[in-house]
Amino acid sequence: MKVKSIDEIKDILETAAYVDRLLPAVQAPKYRCCMPEIIYTPQEIAFMDRRPVRPRPTQEQVSLWEMVILNGCRF
Repeated sequence: MKVKSIDEIKDILETAAYVDRLLPAVQAPKYRCCMPEIIYTPQEIAFMDRRPVRPRPTQEQVSLWEMVILNGCRF
């Protein structure tokens, strides 16, 4: 991919930062929490607020993110 202007580089870096925020967090292997699992009653579940569905990045956005991560700023 050949980048021609500073504005294109800014757009690519902004897209990469956006995708980086959308990707799930990475946990260390064999990481465990000592807190017990929280058990909710059916009534508590019925009155809970639903978590909003997070948007997923498109394949093109992920490709740009990979290009920035793997190649650094060598456009």
